[in-house]
Amino acid sequence: MKRSFRNRLLALAAISVSSIMLLSGFDSSLTVEDVFSKAQEASAGLKEFSADVKGTADVVLDATMSGATTSLPLTGGMDMHIQYSIQPFEFALTGTYTGDASAMGMSGEIGIEMYMVAEEDGTGKMYTKLSGLGEEPVWQAVAIPEDQIAQINDMIGKSLSGDYASVSESTGIDMEALQQQFMGDAQLAPEAVNVNGKDCYEISLQMTGDTIGSMMSQIAEANPEMGMDESTLQIAQMILSMIRFDFVEDLDVETFLPVFASIDLSGSDFSMLGQMVGAMMFSSGSETEETPDVQLTVNALNMTMDYDTETPVSIEVPAEALDAEVTELDMDAVAALGDTAA
Repeated sequence: MKRSFRNRLLALAAISVSSIMLLSGFDSSLTVEDVFSKAQEASAGLKEFSADVKGTADVVLDATMSGATTSLPLTGGMDMHIQYSIQPFEFALTGTYTGDASAMGMSGEIGIEMYMVAEEDGTGKMYTKLSGLGEEPVWQAVAIPEDQIAQINDMIGKSLSGDYASVSESTGIDMEALQQQFMGDAQLAPEAVNVNGKDCYEISLQMTGDTIGSMMSQIAEANPEMGMDESTLQIAQMILSMIRFDFVEDLDVETFLPVFASIDLSGSDFSMLGQMVGAMMFSSGSETEETPDVQLTVNALNMTMDYDTETPVSIEVPAEALDAEVTELDMDAVAALGDTAA
């Protein structure tokens, strides 16, 4: 009787565990590659989504000269809302950037509103307004040719679907090799993680700035028209080599669509960057010609993104924006101007 009762309890426990696993949708047999592949398939069919993006910066710059140290706190924040629809093509970015560097005489808030929408004939318009810059904010409207609207939409769609061959061709970055590196370093949580009320597969990844520096080199090599010379590239790579990126992505266990993502640079070593800032602060006209010793303390430097893939996207361009005079501006012409300046 005792053994029979025990066996029943074990069976009941097994059924309970199986039921919980089925209800949550979490499959512990999946690998990082499996989850990533399913996420790509899900994203390929994603026609619209919205997201809340928040960023935080809390940095202290200590500059020491002639034995005296001056501390300059630098803080900032970002609070943005993004909406995107693939058909018809619509994109909206609204929110604020805040910064406080009072010790350097700079602080304030900048508001941004940007809408990009396609017309029935395939062309598009972009409406933007910036506030907080000291002048009365006004709406700017720019006409976008049909081929460029198609190109933007096509690139976003290919990125979501994981069509890395096309993305690599457009950017010059070996996306497949980059993906393999990511998958080799990524970790998958052993059980479901509840995020924003949803059970999720959680993928975490730690990446050094050397990878970003390598991407920059590939982009510069594939796009010489950018005018990124070797010395500029070396400086950028030297700064990036000090940075550590900690990524986290949470994917719905039922749909494999994104629920949350974050990137944190707080664990980086910014000591060399402090030295570079000190060198830039050096004044050859000073009496002592002393180079200040600059230390950067990064208390927080991160960004988070909360996704909503269930609520239908509804983008309404403000009436004042629609009334703005439309400028016929070709993005290719802007690029040509940049080449001329370089």
